[in-house]
Amino acid sequence: MKFEKILSIIFMAIVISVFSAFIGLFFNIILPNNLSLLPKKEIKIVKQAKPALVEKKQPAVKVPPKPVAAPLPKKAPVAVTKEVVKPVTAETAPVEGKKLNLEQVKKYYDTGKVVFVDARPEYAYVELHIKGAISLSASRFNLQFEAVKDKLDKKALYIIYCSSPTCHLSDLVAEDLAENDFKNIKIFTGGWDEWREAGYPVAGLKEKGTVSGED
Repeated sequence: MKFEKILSIIFMAIVISVFSAFIGLFFNIILPNNLSLLPKKEIKIVKQAKPALVEKKQPAVKVPPKPVAAPLPKKAPVAVTKEVVKPVTAETAPVEGKKLNLEQVKKYYDTGKVVFVDARPEYAYVELHIKGAISLSASRFNLQFEAVKDKLDKKALYIIYCSSPTCHLSDLVAEDLAENDFKNIKIFTGGWDEWREAGYPVAGLKEKGTVSGED
């Protein structure tokens, strides 16, 4: 009987121990601050070392030496000579400096020693022109000049006119005469319009119908 009681006590002790262990394991699992039953292994983090950047050395660029400029030859001194300037007269002055107004032209006209040249088209000259003028139009200068060149005195004074101050045909005729060795040339800037409005002498097919510069 004693042996059976001892076995019963041992069995109960084992049951109580197993139950206690089970209860402890259960609470250890559900509690947040539980105890780890397995040993934790420390994980070592190994940082990889970055390879050092190796700067590439560029080859040195050789700069060519600057060429040495050869010394410039010394210039010989230039002899300064005084130029003899001729006085500018009415006969030798350029055409641009020979512009005449109406009053000046009338004074030349009254001397009777001036050749007036009409640079307008021929049909305008035939209708009306300054009395005593000849026709040398800018458009047909060469043909007309050939017909009268033998009768023209290169030493005479030639006054060329066009239709108005804005007309430049007289400049063209003046250049043509200068190319043919005519030196004494002047230009009436006011032209035919000013002469006619002033009522000065005119000639042409419409002369009889002209009164005080009007047809």
